[in-house]
Amino acid sequence: EHLDTYTARTNAVLVANHRSFFDFYVVMYATVTRSKLSRRAIFPVREDFFYDRWLGGLVNMLMTGMAMFPPITRSKEQMPFNRFALSRLVQELDKEGTCVGIHPEGTRNKGEAYDFLPAQPGVGKLVLEAKKARTIPIFILGMGSNLLLEMWKNWTAPDKWPIYISFGDDIDFTDLRARGSRASTQLLAARRCMEAITELAEQQRTRQTGTGNTEETTR
Repeated sequence: EHLDTYTARTNAVLVANHRSFFDFYVVMYATVTRSKLSRRAIFPVREDFFYDRWLGGLVNMLMTGMAMFPPITRSKEQMPFNRFALSRLVQELDKEGTCVGIHPEGTRNKGEAYDFLPAQPGVGKLVLEAKKARTIPIFILGMGSNLLLEMWKNWTAPDKWPIYISFGDDIDFTDLRARGSRASTQLLAARRCMEAITELAEQQRTRQTGTGNTEETTR
């Protein structure tokens, strides 16, 4: 019901929890097959794999046509580049029909499925400054980071190993934008993203216990 409100002209920031290497692959499959959102999508990724290693560059090229852009560095010496990367994402979101997929947690959460890592302020800067974009929270459940195992599950018993993707209503940042894009406000915006994802997670947990339905399941 939330996907039905978007069109090919919608600018969107997709904010999702981060459980596996393949989260946004399945999210984009869902948006392409279940919504009218534009296929023009980009995903910032860590540069130490997708840009510094030949295998990462090959995956980026073959799987996304180099849509894993811009690279994000974890090196303190290169932090100014991250500011450029975020500014570039804001510029891209000024173009009609652009989607940006990003994880507020910043890195994969290897703990419990319904627990989350702290939100990173960079996501807050993006959603506050990209004023033309709608911010869509997403909760993903059911995947790991073992590619061969995921392929085996998908081909042999997809009904036994479902992937759940829940899309929430837009996140409103009107009050925070009125304060200006200060570091403290950016952190509040990032936390608001994680709160929306957490709410979706709790709704999914309720469905998993047998109260409700799972119509938004996709594999």
